[in-house]
Parts: sequence; C-alpha cells; structure tokens
Amino acid sequence: MGIRVERKLVVFESITGVGIEPEYTGITPGQLRAYMIGNPVPIDSEYSKEDILADIRSSGVWFLPDKTSEAVQDWVAQMLSDLL
Repeated sequence: MGIRVERKLVVFESITGVGIEPEYTGITPGQLRAYMIGNPVPIDSEYSKEDILADIRSSGVWFLPDKTSEAVQDWVAQMLSDLL
C-alpha cells in the first residue's frame, strides 16, 4: 500500500462542490481529440494534452498537478463546460 500526501488541484462542479469523475462524464477520447483540434491545449510541462487524454478515461475524482498553469486549468474548465 502506498500512502502519500501531495498538493493537487481538484476539478469540481462549482455550485455543488462535487468533484468531477472523468469516467462518468461520457466524454470519449475521440470527442476530446476532436475538441482539441479547434481548441488547442495550452503548452504546459506539468500537464499535457496526452495527460488530459489519458485522464478522461480515469476513475475517481479528477486531480491536476499542483503546478498546472492557470491557462490549462481554464482550458479544462472550459472544455468540460462545452462538452458536458
């Protein structure tokens, strides 16, 4: 068992405060790739396009690395608003 304590950014619904669980959004990797064509992900060494594509199928609450840029944080929020 690995137990750690880390700083992370939580992706959550702002009215209810409930964390977003990517596997339950219904967004497929194909939909996300199509969205990325017209809405490119800002370049960020902490959290990349590939990371987002991998995470969209993950279980549990969606966390971003603590040092993810504000541009990418905003991109993720906008993407979810657009696709949900």
